[in-house]
Amino acid sequence: MTQAQSLDVLNLLEQLEESVLDGTRVPLSGRILVRENDLLDLLDDVRAGLPAAIQQAQQILERQAQILADAQQQAQAIVAQAQQERALLIDQNSIRLQAERDAQQLRQTLQQECDALRQQAIAEATQVRGEAQQFQLQVRQETDSLRQQTQAEIEQLRSQTQQQLSEQRQRILVECEELRRGADSYADQVLRDMEQRLTQMMQIIRNGRQALNLSENTPPPAPRRRSR
Repeated sequence: MTQAQSLDVLNLLEQLEESVLDGTRVPLSGRILVRENDLLDLLDDVRAGLPAAIQQAQQILERQAQILADAQQQAQAIVAQAQQERALLIDQNSIRLQAERDAQQLRQTLQQECDALRQQAIAEATQVRGEAQQFQLQVRQETDSLRQQTQAEIEQLRSQTQQQLSEQRQRILVECEELRRGADSYADQVLRDMEQRLTQMMQIIRNGRQALNLSENTPPPAPRRRSR
């Protein structure tokens, strides 16, 4: 049913109302005399137009159902993508923990090596005290320097790793926020369109109900008698 046809139904209802209002009032009875043939013709035209209006309302309902289904499908896709992003963050956290464990293992290994060197220096000092003392001092200095250097490298590696993880996490959060805003904007637009269509549909239904109520309140017409 086109917009012009909808307007035709409304015009017929207005003509029907005018026909009733323009009728001759019967004094002290609250009744109105109208032209029977004109009133019946208008009612026939209104009945012919109502099925098309109802069909248009059904089409609007089906369109709204399709819009809701599309919006739900897109929302599910957004949720699935967010879950993938979350899994990626979990994997990155596992990498950071593994790097810390590796650093701890390296620290222990270096400590063990330093202890071995110290024990070796002590054993050699037993044989040659004078040379051993000098050698022990040199080994201690080299060991301390190596430990400090290793510790500094480990701290630098940990700082870089944490910074990279923080930047990547922030970037992912920004992307998730952009996706959420886009989904909210799309959902708002869909709901706004639905609201407009629902308003139009409710107006059509309200007009149809008014027409039906008017038809029910009108006294049943006498048998039609066409003049020859």
